[in-house]
Amino acid sequence: MLPLPDWFRAPSGDSAQMEGRVVGTIPREHAGNLVGRRVTMSQLSEALQRLVGTAVFDRTGLTGRYYFAIEYADAHAPPEVTLPNLFAALKELGLQVVKQTGDVEALVIDRIEKTPAGN
Repeated sequence: MLPLPDWFRAPSGDSAQMEGRVVGTIPREHAGNLVGRRVTMSQLSEALQRLVGTAVFDRTGLTGRYYFAIEYADAHAPPEVTLPNLFAALKELGLQVVKQTGDVEALVIDRIEKTPAGN
């Protein structure tokens, strides 16, 4: 098992509990980090989807499990924040993120026939 980076503090305090997970934290203003421990590219794609708020698809063809750790500046970071943005940080890992348009299948709830009961 590879050690966690010095700058990362596991939310649980136990790095062993992070195996097989992608964890993102906001350690300070205008900065974020993303750490994966023995995760698939599909898991990374899901985490990125939550971060960027749009569909992210894994088209790498990679089937293994990987360790990675990145620090990045958020979209509103002032110039004095010297961290790369999220996409530049991913590129430093050797991953290229490309924006594309296309059809996406989605489920839509368009009406409700019964009012849910309160808890």
